Amino acid sequence: MPAERLEMRRVREILRYRFEQGLGHKSIAIRVGAAPSTVRETLRRAAIAELSWPLGDDVSDAVLEGALHKAAGTKTGHRRSPEPDWALVHRELKRKHMTLQIPWDEYISRHPDGYRCSRYCDLYCGWAMKLPVTMRQDHAAGDKLFVDYAGDTVKRVLRRVGVTRRQLFDELDRPALRPLPVERYVFAEWRIRRAGLDYHVEIERHYYSVPYRFAREQVEARITANTIEIFHKGERIAAHRRSSGNGKHTTIPDHMPSAHRRFADWTIERIQREASAMGPNVALLCERILADRPHPEQGFRACLGIIRLNKSFGRDRVNGACGRALEIGARTYGSVRSILDNHLDRTTAPNGSASHEPIHHANIRGPRYYH
Repeated sequence: MPAERLEMRRVREILRYRFEQGLGHKSIAIRVGAAPSTVRETLRRAAIAELSWPLGDDVSDAVLEGALHKAAGTKTGHRRSPEPDWALVHRELKRKHMTLQIPWDEYISRHPDGYRCSRYCDLYCGWAMKLPVTMRQDHAAGDKLFVDYAGDTVKRVLRRVGVTRRQLFDELDRPALRPLPVERYVFAEWRIRRAGLDYHVEIERHYYSVPYRFAREQVEARITANTIEIFHKGERIAAHRRSSGNGKHTTIPDHMPSAHRRFADWTIERIQREASAMGPNVALLCERILADRPHPEQGFRACLGIIRLNKSFGRDRVNGACGRALEIGARTYGSVRSILDNHLDRTTAPNGSASHEPIHHANIRGPRYYH
């Protein structure tokens, strides 16, 4: 019996080679990259399931797999051991040099009759699989040029063809020839991958998106020179133009949850443009917020919140509140909202400082200088 189930794509190839071309177990095994015993077991299961070739159009990969394999049973029962705080374990694992062995040692010291280490790890992995999806964001350091070198071109060597060879071709080879396929053959490579928590699949150091509902799912990638196609249980769920292995991400907006798409439509340039249209103080405050973050994208939420205050308070009041926030060194959306709610944007700052434009110069040391 095979050690693991074959992909249904390879099962279909086994059936085709057997019933359409009449190949033996060893020949089929070489072509599909499986052991002869696996091919033999697959054909045995197909015979028991009374499958015929070609398969009908209504036989999807899920139907085919269900016909070949019985559903695996699952064990149920009540957990009698104390349940660890998985959220705390998850936070601890983010620390440097932390592994599951360390929190388990602490757990078993408090509960000697608790879960053994292997069961503890299995339960944590099951808990972690239920975490919500995350959003992937690119942090470009600058424009780059990537050039792929394909190597020297192949030289064509012309040879003289004799009459005798032509006669042999007409007598032996030509009768066995078949018409060429309508579509040109495209070499493709298949790889098994698993979509990450950010619903992207890594292929050759580049990340391609799939619909977010397939996060953490095992998928198959069909890789050609120009395209990347991603399949889940025989169904194509994503198609991308192939990109170079630059560590970046290709994301289709329709693959993102609606909450992620709202942020994906905003860029640093758009935020600066919208803020400038509301007034110089809004533009300067948003510029300071983005500059104070290790990554400018981390300041998107605060800037978007400030810009959207225009709907409730009007452009002039928001601009005045941002000016007051700059005077007191505030850099958050909450501070601007508090100034507006308490009508502090209409008061004059002590010592008349509100009558002057805020000083912004590269030689002035800000609060980050002292930390």
